Amino acid sequence: MPKDDEDGRPIHLELCEACDADKPAAGALIRFFTEGRGQDVSRAEEGARQL
Repeated sequence: MPKDDEDGRPIHLELCEACDADKPAAGALIRFFTEGRGQDVSRAEEGARQL
């Protein structure tokens, strides 16, 4: 969800394939995109659940 910091600036979260791949939730989402499933519109619901 978009969120602002205490000064009103938007916070942007990023996942790093090298840093976050071993974290259960992040790793599943990273694999979803790096394995090309994010390009398959028929898997949009699966991607939404991962997010």
